[in-house]
Amino acid sequence: MKKIFVIFALLFCHVCLCVAQIRTSETLTTNVKTPNGVTVPDTYIMTENPPTAGDIAAAQDLVNMYGGTYLGDPTWTYNCHGYAWHKSEGGTPVAWIGWKTSTAHNIYWNPTNGGYIAVAESNATKVDYPQKCNHSAVRESQYVYVSKWGAGPLVRHAPLAVPPEYHPQYYNNPGSFGFYARATYTVTFNLNGAPGTAPASQTVPSNTTATKPTPDPDWTYYTFGGWFTNSACTGSPFKFSTPIMSNTILYAKWTPVSINIIYTVTEYSKLGSTGTYTANATGMPLPFCSWYLRLDGQTTNVLAGTGPSLTLMCVKSGTGFFSAPGNSTNSPSSGKGLENGNGFSIDGLDKQTVYWLSLDVNPAPPDLKIVVNGGYALGPGLIID
Repeated sequence: MKKIFVIFALLFCHVCLCVAQIRTSETLTTNVKTPNGVTVPDTYIMTENPPTAGDIAAAQDLVNMYGGTYLGDPTWTYNCHGYAWHKSEGGTPVAWIGWKTSTAHNIYWNPTNGGYIAVAESNATKVDYPQKCNHSAVRESQYVYVSKWGAGPLVRHAPLAVPPEYHPQYYNNPGSFGFYARATYTVTFNLNGAPGTAPASQTVPSNTTATKPTPDPDWTYYTFGGWFTNSACTGSPFKFSTPIMSNTILYAKWTPVSINIIYTVTEYSKLGSTGTYTANATGMPLPFCSWYLRLDGQTTNVLAGTGPSLTLMCVKSGTGFFSAPGNSTNSPSSGKGLENGNGFSIDGLDKQTVYWLSLDVNPAPPDLKIVVNGGYALGPGLIID
C-alpha cells in the first residue's frame, strides 16, 4: 500500500513533498503547436530527477491494479494532454500541457486553430474525459485507450479503468466524453471542359498538402497550363506546397494549340500563290476539317458547270494524302467529290503539325475560292465557311 500511495501522490498532488523531490523546474514554452500551427497556451518544459526503481515498481503495481498494460515509466516531462494531443503524434518538444489551467488543450478541437473536429466515438482518435476529470486519451480501438496518468506511467486501458480523479463517477457524472478526430478536407480536380476522367479526389488532413496528380491531363489540340483555384484560371497556378485549410476545387487550364496550314495555289493568280493560316481548337472544327471549292460570292459549295477535272490535295508534310475515311468519292486523289460540293475531311490533325493545301486548276474557272468549315478569313483569296 505504501508504493500505491506514493504513485497517487505523483498523479494528483502538484505541491506535495514527494512530487517536489522528482520535478526540478518548469519553463513556459511557445514551441508546442497545434496541427494548424497555433501555439498551445500554458505549456511547460519540465526537468526532473529520473524515477527510482521503487517509483517504477509502484507504478507497475498501480497499472496492474486497474488491469491495464504498462507502456512507459513515470515522468514529469509530459502529462495526459501532452501525450494525447502532441507527443503521440510525434510532436516536439515533449511538454506538459495545461500546467496551471484545465482548458489549455481545448484549443486542439477548434477546427480553425487546432485542426480537430468532434466526431462519433467510432471515428474518434482522441478522447476528452468529462470536464472535471481533466483527462485526455488516445483511442486505439473500441474500448481500448492509451493515456498518461499525470506524472505517473503511460498506460493502455479500458475507458473507465483509470484512477478515481479521472473517473466520471468521482464527480457524480460531471458531463459527457468528447470524441475528436483530425479535420480533413477534400481536394477535387475539375478538367474544366476537357474530355476524359479527372484525377481522383484526395482527402487531406488540415494544414497538410495535396499531391500533384501525375501525369498531367491531356486534351487533343490544347496545352495544359496547370491547376487553378478558379474556373477562369486567372492569377497564378496553385502551388501544391500550399497547406489545405478547406475543401478545395482545382481547375485545369487549357490553351489551344496552333496548327499551321500552308496553302499553295497554282494556275490561278487571283487566289494568291502561297500563304499561311494558323488555326486553333477554338477557331476551326477539329479534328475534322472539311475543305470545299466554290464560286466567289456564292454560299453553296458547288463548282458551277462541268469544268475541268480538279484535284484538291491536303497532305501532312512528308506523308501521303489525307481524306475522309471510307469515302472514296471524297478522296482528293480521285479528282472527284469537289464538284458535287461534298468536299473531304482531314482526319485527326496533329498538334503543331504543318499541313499543305495544294490546288491544281488548269485551266482555272473565274472567281474560284477555297473554303473550309468555320467562319474566318483564311488569307489572300481564301475564306473559311
